[in-house]
Amino acid sequence: MEMRQGLHLGPRLQQKPIITLKIQQALKILQLPTLELQHELRQYLESNPLLEQEEDVELTEQTAVEEPSNDKQEEEVEAPDWSDFLNDRDSWESPRREREELERIEKTPVSTPTLHESLLNQVRLVTVDAEEGRIAEFIIGSIDENGRLTIEAEELAELLKLDAEKVKSVIGKIQNLEPPGVGARNLQECLMIQLRARGGEGKLPYRIVAETFDHLAKRRINEIARELHVSLENVQDALDVISHLDPHPGRDLAVADSPYIYPDLIVEKVDGDYEVFLNDRNVPRLRISSAYADILRGDKDRGDKTRTYVERKLSSARWVILAVERRRKTMVEVMKTIVDLQRDFFDKGISHFKPMVLQDVATIVGVHEATVARVTSHKYVQTPRGVFHLKYFFSSKIKTDAGSDASSKAVKARLQTLIDQEDKLHPLSDDKLGAILNDEGFQIRRRTVAKYRDQMGVLNARMRRRV
Repeated sequence: MEMRQGLHLGPRLQQKPIITLKIQQALKILQLPTLELQHELRQYLESNPLLEQEEDVELTEQTAVEEPSNDKQEEEVEAPDWSDFLNDRDSWESPRREREELERIEKTPVSTPTLHESLLNQVRLVTVDAEEGRIAEFIIGSIDENGRLTIEAEELAELLKLDAEKVKSVIGKIQNLEPPGVGARNLQECLMIQLRARGGEGKLPYRIVAETFDHLAKRRINEIARELHVSLENVQDALDVISHLDPHPGRDLAVADSPYIYPDLIVEKVDGDYEVFLNDRNVPRLRISSAYADILRGDKDRGDKTRTYVERKLSSARWVILAVERRRKTMVEVMKTIVDLQRDFFDKGISHFKPMVLQDVATIVGVHEATVARVTSHKYVQTPRGVFHLKYFFSSKIKTDAGSDASSKAVKARLQTLIDQEDKLHPLSDDKLGAILNDEGFQIRRRTVAKYRDQMGVLNARMRRRV
């Protein structure tokens, strides 16, 4: 009874940002890469008769509001304020998921054949009858994106109700297709197929894979030499050959993201200073069409519905223009801030990279952190040091003995240098690498060194050791 008496119903006032359709449109424009923005604006040109393209016109907020309007319309189309709608995570999480889904769909190349398509095209040349072709198609359907056959011959024979030897024969034909190693059922078989394709059957690299694979996986060089009765130098030479084989032969033909990059921003060094430019010369410049001005001036021959329609389209058109212009200004301001904060990197290289997070840039630019996240998402910049994703310039920090912070990217660069210069006969362990970095002033633990090494794709000391 006491619990029931403590519960009651009543109204409660709560302030929460409401993300309208116009704000969704503005946020979408802010996040779009340049090439996709170009396509999006052309769609706006087709759907809104009050928008038209103007060549070589620099748009400003003043230009965008020159058309006739009343006070109410002025309030509706003022420049979008990103921060008001990004404080609440719920207000921008959903559009981001929609954006990621769009990227996944639009970046799928359609001209490059997939692994399965390539194998089916090849298998038609090696199968001799319809039954073999049917078996081959079923087998290819059981090959994963790495080129590995995910089912045993006996299981395939049982599913197809055929003789196991017949199925094994077709598997053998598929394993002779390109790329070498495709159709293998495990890593050992994959490496053996590639060595046979190179004419290496019976040679030392092939014998190591076929006869001492367990030692090979754990890089027990002495045990390999002892079992095969060869010298350590010969084993090392054979391991060098094996290291150039591809454990995932199917990935080269798997569907992947397009490798072509169109930089959205350009950073150039001019007279000792860095200038930031938008690479948007192909993006349509929009303006309000003057053909509908007489309707808004009160032409009595026009009906109220026509005038309402034009006013609505005018409001939408001006909002698009302002959103595009705000995107341009925000992108340049964010990139200028990144250049200022990372000036040492642009001048001296990766070893002088500074730790930086989204909030650092957001505070200087005067926008919400989520705005910087949208500006830097899916966008690239061309600089004197190469082309980078904008997210590249943000990294975590490592404490130093001097009391300052160092970027994790600078630490990784130093770690890579130490590994490149180490004695290959006695490679540096994670403990030794950590000790050297600590002596140089970085406050870093062994497990952090191991984490960075894994992220860099570098093997541990035992696997790097040569003889």
